Amino acid sequence: SANSGTTWESGNSGLSNHVVTDLGFSGTTLFAGTYGGMFVSSDNGNSWEHAGLRFTGVEALAVDGNYLYAGTFDGIFRSSDHGRNWERLTGWMGYGVKSFAVNGNNLFAATWGNGVYRSSDHGVNWAMVNNGLTNQNVYALAVNGTDLYVLSAGGVFRSADSGENWALVNTGVTDTYVSAIVPVGSDLFIGTWGKGVFISKNNGETWTAVNTGISDAYVVALASDGAALFMGTWGKGVFVSKDNGQRWTQINSGLTNPIITSFAVNSTNIFVGTLGNGTWKRALSEITGVNKLEDGASTEIFPNPGTGIFTIAIKNAIARTLHLQVLNILGSVEYQEDIKSISNNYSWQINLRNYPRGIYFVKIDDGHKICTKKVVFR
Repeated sequence: SANSGTTWESGNSGLSNHVVTDLGFSGTTLFAGTYGGMFVSSDNGNSWEHAGLRFTGVEALAVDGNYLYAGTFDGIFRSSDHGRNWERLTGWMGYGVKSFAVNGNNLFAATWGNGVYRSSDHGVNWAMVNNGLTNQNVYALAVNGTDLYVLSAGGVFRSADSGENWALVNTGVTDTYVSAIVPVGSDLFIGTWGKGVFISKNNGETWTAVNTGISDAYVVALASDGAALFMGTWGKGVFVSKDNGQRWTQINSGLTNPIITSFAVNSTNIFVGTLGNGTWKRALSEITGVNKLEDGASTEIFPNPGTGIFTIAIKNAIARTLHLQVLNILGSVEYQEDIKSISNNYSWQINLRNYPRGIYFVKIDDGHKICTKKVVFR
């Protein structure tokens, strides 16, 4: 970034449609769903190439193993080659896909008007799973552990049995139109269309508003990088919280369109999609202040993505003890250790091969500052 990440930077080279509806990563490749089809970036969002579905609008995308899914105005399409070729899933009988979620072998699709559908064969066949779902205008889906959550115009619903049964878990939510959700560690955050953000510390049983500093309560998207929580709004841009939602700060410098539709996060940047001005990115280190330790020492992890053995290298360090944690995507600590009396240039290895493949966060604390890096175990 020419501005060192201190403001949002537009990344629209090659992006011929600027109405961006969804963003998502497959490994290090970034995809953008737009009203002019799918686009792909292999250089961290600096430039884009068209990835098919040119004559339809994409409203939702998902990655499940080797497959990329697109929910469009014309049904659901699937690609097994990173968007170079697409096939229409003829077994799909619904319409208006707003969101996908992957939970084990199941792929779920949320629709506006027909509730939730489930496929257990990579989208070939679909079944409606709406028992207990009293409002079938569904905006979003999310997985947290073994639970599946639906966000609808009638509030938050939860299923503990892969969508077979749904129960309303809305206690404390003062707006029934719930539009965004993100798990952070053992906590759940939801965004509403009119009443801001709520937190649950008990799997959705009860909710509490956390809106200090929010000047716009119409929430469209939520995301987390493990160190901070991000909120995208309709009309007021992006807000960040570094204390688990207790206080929010607007971070819109350079962002010319305050109507946010979606987020994507990797180890270095946060990306936003906007309604009419394409994609933008900003350096996480500038926002969260967590990529360097107190003495300015830089941290690298490689290879990343990797096959389970990762090298952590710290350069220009002052002698001290570091506390290292490896967290899973839900924020639970999988592994931790203390590294004592490191100095100058120091490196060591961590082995994740006894853990499931996926995304992890490596958190290094020197007692003054915290460095958090995302690693991908393939």
